[in-house]
Amino acid sequence: MQQLQSVTSKVDALLTPRRVYHYSIMALLVMSGMYTLAFVFSFGPYESRAMTSDFVAQVTAGNIALKGDIHRLYDLRNQWVVQQELLAGSGPKDFLNAFLSPPIVAYLYAPFAALPYPVAFTLWLGLTICLLTASLRLLWPLVPNLHPYGFGRVLLVAFSCRAAFLLLIAGQDAAISLLLFVVGLRLLLAGRDTAAGSVLGLGVFKPQLFLLVPILLLLQRRWRALSAWMAVASTLAALSMALLGLAGTLEYIDLLTTSGFYQQLAQQLASKMISLTALARSFMPEPLPLLVVVAATIIVAALFARIASRPARHARQFLLLYVTMLLMNFVINPHFFVYDGVILFIPALLLLNEAPSRPSIRVPLAAAYILLFLSPLRSGAFGFAPLTVVAVIGLIFVVRQLLSLHDDVDVLESPDRVPSCHGEHQVCLIWHNPNLDNSHRKVTARKVTTRNL
Repeated sequence: MQQLQSVTSKVDALLTPRRVYHYSIMALLVMSGMYTLAFVFSFGPYESRAMTSDFVAQVTAGNIALKGDIHRLYDLRNQWVVQQELLAGSGPKDFLNAFLSPPIVAYLYAPFAALPYPVAFTLWLGLTICLLTASLRLLWPLVPNLHPYGFGRVLLVAFSCRAAFLLLIAGQDAAISLLLFVVGLRLLLAGRDTAAGSVLGLGVFKPQLFLLVPILLLLQRRWRALSAWMAVASTLAALSMALLGLAGTLEYIDLLTTSGFYQQLAQQLASKMISLTALARSFMPEPLPLLVVVAATIIVAALFARIASRPARHARQFLLLYVTMLLMNFVINPHFFVYDGVILFIPALLLLNEAPSRPSIRVPLAAAYILLFLSPLRSGAFGFAPLTVVAVIGLIFVVRQLLSLHDDVDVLESPDRVPSCHGEHQVCLIWHNPNLDNSHRKVTARKVTTRNL
């Protein structure tokens, strides 16, 4: 244990603000150069310029919606025909980037499908940058301990992460999920539960990323938020079924469950996913990964229920529960790609704000950052990306320790309320004597060094 702490401290010593800033610039320059060369010369996975992003699948769905054939959205033969027309012969004839999101998402891309592909992709790229920036800006008031570093530098580090960069070049929609999570959190903290539940309910456009949201609302007894979530989610689900019709709905369910297409796709793309499911698929033959998923889901659900069963007593405790939800959902998620990792910006920033000098938080985050960059080095049966889940599991244990601390300690809203509490690496806390009633409760201030939390 001492050796591990020694190694952790040495690694943490490399993570000075100045070095992190320079690392981020280097990462952006390297990634930009590599992908620019790949795009221009069309080598590696880029066999045609039209295929340089997953955006082609989204535009395919938008095109089908524009044609009024939404009931045939999950007919893969139909998707292939439409996509080949979109590619205009610039890709191989057997190529298909299948669209598997819920049908309501197709209408999100319908306006882009009406434009030439390069124009549509450029507009979507700009929109994604705006959504990422807006999400982090909305999160900024919740992380005052990071303000000395400046929003610009934090934004630079975020965009240098491979998850964000891959999101931009792939044309995926994880930035919308990030914005929904941030807005939902801000509304919950403001006590606007109905609005928060409605916003989080929109997450059914990518349901695998919002699996634990209703469970958190239920355990925290946020009944108005839960009711609003159920109303919005059920409305969108009913609308999707109405759009597809009975035959189309059954076809969609079959595609995701019994057809074998989804399972085969998940197996092929396991090296590009970052979850426990992907890690299991990297090492185990089918159907063992399914058993791992079921077991992990049961364990995580039980652990989450135990952690979040008592309503949070103050905002910081609720923030940690929200962080726990995001991290645990990451672990059990069956379909979590590298670009979906931008959602982890929320727990990363909130945990750094909670204890900005704590190596047990900084080092796992740095490990996750690096592992995402190593994902292209291997492919097929195994890739480094799924190992990111190991760092995330480590963070879950850290959050659990912080929550245990908050079970006995209430955090002061303002450190200057206790003059004796000061210092760059100290958090001021109030200890409540459980042997006294509320009217005669003795309070003593104590200082806790974040390195020892």
